[in-house]
Amino acid sequence: MTKGYNCTVKCYWNKKKGVHYFRYPLPAERVDVRTNKNGEEVPVYKSKTLRTDEYIKKSWYNQNRWYEEDDNGYLSQSKRAWNRKTEEELNKMLYDRQRLVDMGIIPYVDDKIDLDAEDFFAYLQDWLGKNKYAKSTVSCYRMADRRLRKFCKAQVLPFSKINNDFLKRFEIWCGETPFTMRGEISQVTINKMIANIEYICYQALNEGFIDKVAFTKRKKTKAVSESREYLTKDELKRIINQNMPYPVIKRWFLFSSLSGLPFKESQTIKWGDIKTYETHSVLKYVRHKTSEPAQLPLNRQAMDILGERLGNDDLVFPLLKKTNTLYDAIKEWVKSVGINKNITPHSGRTTFASLFYEETKDAVRLMHLMGHKDLKTTLRYIESFKKTSKEAVPDFSFMLG
Repeated sequence: MTKGYNCTVKCYWNKKKGVHYFRYPLPAERVDVRTNKNGEEVPVYKSKTLRTDEYIKKSWYNQNRWYEEDDNGYLSQSKRAWNRKTEEELNKMLYDRQRLVDMGIIPYVDDKIDLDAEDFFAYLQDWLGKNKYAKSTVSCYRMADRRLRKFCKAQVLPFSKINNDFLKRFEIWCGETPFTMRGEISQVTINKMIANIEYICYQALNEGFIDKVAFTKRKKTKAVSESREYLTKDELKRIINQNMPYPVIKRWFLFSSLSGLPFKESQTIKWGDIKTYETHSVLKYVRHKTSEPAQLPLNRQAMDILGERLGNDDLVFPLLKKTNTLYDAIKEWVKSVGINKNITPHSGRTTFASLFYEETKDAVRLMHLMGHKDLKTTLRYIESFKKTSKEAVPDFSFMLG
């Protein structure tokens, strides 16, 4: 680790200006010798600082109150409590500054910028802690954080470095660097990740932590639309009768193909979440992406795939994990019956969408079953099916005259 500066950051209160400030003192430098009143020679030192004093912006005190004692040294308990909270925030800021100094980085901020926002990573973590988002949304921001750290090979990223050139180099690096079990990530994912980075920068700008963003509006790389592979009715019949070494994977994939349940939700559902009635069954679950409750009607075929019902607290698909085994097992299983398609775990959900649309031509109802909020999302699932379906454009005539 790079040796930092021999500087211990201090925090003081400027009574005249009514704000706190940080000072960055360095060991004093011996510059001369003088003779004192006793006739003794004593060294003369010159004080040095790592950088100029950094004053807290007055707007910072809109949320962090600070009260001074009166002339008699009195301060009410409530005001002392406010001061203690403000001191806690100041100590956090002091720690961040000391951390940069210890890493050999000179903290620099002008009067319009707050230092703790100079580090993109530190600001992002603080921003996520203040805002409540769905787990999937938080995961997207944390993914951008992890990949940025690997790209930068550093734990500190100044906002000023995030310019157009930086984002383009990051985009190229992401496209060439495998991260997942499926290899390189798609351009859609890369574009979304960069959009999240830009969004965080604009949040810092809106909150006054930085006075400008270093990038300008740029044209994003157009993503090539990837066809979503699915199984036809005949292909589904072929794999149902084909054995595979992992019964839980086979059972889950077939269930997903007949119900449309996503993988993430499949890992957590229990038998108690499935309510069986005389004519049908209903699965009640929580959507991972939106954290909202949902209900999914289950047909008899899907229920038959599940097999014998266990206790209400038992997982329907125990030990189901997204690993290389999952991907490889599905590919080998499909390949063993002569199906030459790139079938992945998500293909089960796409298969359900294509089969349902083939039978009903009802995209709106499919949207509700899939748990989508936007019909555009649903249409992407059936786009490749519609292109090959003979019934995509039905034969009809208008009654004119």
